[in-house]
Amino acid sequence: MHVHAMRTQTRAARNNDSDDTSFSAAHIIAALRFFAALPLLCKLASSLRLQVAPNGGNASSPLLYGLLYEEIYHSGDGGLYGEMIRNRAFQGRLVLDGGPASRETGSSGIRLMYQMRMDVPEGTTGPVGFYNDGFWGFHVDASKEYAASFYLRCDYGGGVECFFTNTLTGEKLSSAKTEASQDASQEWVQHHLPTFQPLTSASTPNNTFSFVFDGSRLVGQSVYVNLLSLFKKTCQNRDNGLREDLAQTLADLKASWICWNETIGPLEERVGKLGVWGNIETQGFGLVEQMRMARYMDLTVVLGIFNGLYFNGDLIPEDELQPYMDSAMDSLEFLTYPVFVGEYASIREGSATGPETGAQTFGMPSREAIMLLGIERNSYIILEFVYGALIKQYDENPNTVAVIKHTANEILRSMSYYLQQLSAAHVGTDTLPAKATEGGLGPVWWSATKAGRRTVLKMVNYNGGTGAENSVKVQVKGSRACTTELTAFTA
Repeated sequence: MHVHAMRTQTRAARNNDSDDTSFSAAHIIAALRFFAALPLLCKLASSLRLQVAPNGGNASSPLLYGLLYEEIYHSGDGGLYGEMIRNRAFQGRLVLDGGPASRETGSSGIRLMYQMRMDVPEGTTGPVGFYNDGFWGFHVDASKEYAASFYLRCDYGGGVECFFTNTLTGEKLSSAKTEASQDASQEWVQHHLPTFQPLTSASTPNNTFSFVFDGSRLVGQSVYVNLLSLFKKTCQNRDNGLREDLAQTLADLKASWICWNETIGPLEERVGKLGVWGNIETQGFGLVEQMRMARYMDLTVVLGIFNGLYFNGDLIPEDELQPYMDSAMDSLEFLTYPVFVGEYASIREGSATGPETGAQTFGMPSREAIMLLGIERNSYIILEFVYGALIKQYDENPNTVAVIKHTANEILRSMSYYLQQLSAAHVGTDTLPAKATEGGLGPVWWSATKAGRRTVLKMVNYNGGTGAENSVKVQVKGSRACTTELTAFTA
């Protein structure tokens, strides 16, 4: 199967007598040979002739192709949100690899509920500290700057060092140092280390990030830490910003709107919550951060509202929903954007009881492409279209379906990603009637739109024949001299 987006640029007729322009199979195949390898040539149905009218359609939705952001499989925390420290405020389970440390509740001075306590035994003389594994590792890139910070509560006057370590070789890959001077009466004190660049890059994400103190100055004390943070250079170099490569991957989709969720305020005021899909949400990637992303990507914002239902079957009672309704109204007052609630999802084969679809194949976007043609034809009724899930962490579950998957140091784009990118780049303002004067629908499917003086014809061939004998002839009525650009989607 192959998906095509064909744009026809026409000049207005010089008089009232319009000339028709036909595109034979020879023209289409020749163009395709220029753009794609010969074995990947489009399979076209035999004896199909299309006639595209210059007008007579409906206005298309300006918000047709969008993005649906939801926190699932670390799409936000550990994904689009640039924070690299996992479980930074200890809302999740604390995994200890030896040492006298524990997770406690009742943190005072900030709204964060949990903290980590590290007990330093008598007689300690060397360095003491802890490390974080990140979200399935860390991307260590010597060409990028990193910024680290943390909250500390104890009596301490001495140095603090943060650094990457490669777990395969034991090599220390970076170093950033600062001096801390505080006593317990100050409650929590936030410390920022100087921005740093790693000494060397790591070829894999098998790295940890450490926070180390002078143990001789902490003897006999309980040291409390919270809100550990590490950011690599973010998109547009913003504080508390987006992971640069993943944000650019989203921007390259050229979507027109985004549906997402709430949260505002300083990071130490964001208490986090259990996400709908089971993982802990720090809520660091919140309302303002997502507004900035929408502005950067030139997206219209559509607010998604939590309805109290978790996907494991847990349901928040109706008499306890008021905080969620208040949060939704607060968000609306903050943003004054329109509300849209709804989702189409297909994760199983055949029916709701069938097996999950698993890893994506080329057949999936082939069928999606046919659906998109129907949506474009009827976009005066179907105003918006998005994929779900949009982003997932690959290492967490490699075989689940998503448009984009990521590891700590790589971005994986699915065929659905390239399909949406191609479709969104060739979308018109009005539909055009396109009828078959010879042949009919299947195995070739089509949709025609216009944008100004451009005519856009999209064709999907699902397991049809190939070669010149199976060509499609296209007649664009009302055009005189013209140029044609053919873009092919193959695999």
